Amino acid sequence: MRTSRRVPRLTRIKFLMSTDAVLNSNEEVFISYGDLSNLDTLCDYGFVSSTNPVNTETLPLRTLLLPGQTLQVTIHANGSIDGDT
Repeated sequence: MRTSRRVPRLTRIKFLMSTDAVLNSNEEVFISYGDLSNLDTLCDYGFVSSTNPVNTETLPLRTLLLPGQTLQVTIHANGSIDGDT
């Protein structure tokens, strides 16, 4: 005997934004997400920016020269790298 499972209908998600400023009907509104890395905006909001000035990623690295040790390396948006030694 085959049973079917009823899939719940998706509900509409409502989003409300308010301001004290006076806006014209065709005026563009900008939202600040704060100082977030691309990984944060991807996970939380579903996008990344190629021009994100605060984007940093920290990677664990293991090398052949230091077996058994893991180094933490941070890569900044400008391409510079910081790492522990």
